[in-house]
Amino acid sequence: YPDVLSGSSPRGLLGLIRAAHARAFLEGRIQDGVVKPSWDDFRALAPDVLRHRIRLTPGFEAMGARSDTVIEALLRWIDAW
Repeated sequence: YPDVLSGSSPRGLLGLIRAAHARAFLEGRIQDGVVKPSWDDFRALAPDVLRHRIRLTPGFEAMGARSDTVIEALLRWIDAW
């Protein structure tokens, strides 16, 4: 996206990984003592974890775009890949 001023840092990804593991743990998805998050955990949590880390150009925001717009487009791209 050319209208994204800055994206998430590696710390954002670490936060997403931790959140996905926590969700899997709370839902009891543990095998042999290892917490097993799924893609659904990452997908469900990505907007909440990454929303504040995405900065958009003012013009893009004026057109109605939000950081969730970019996150959802990225998740759709990953799903298609």
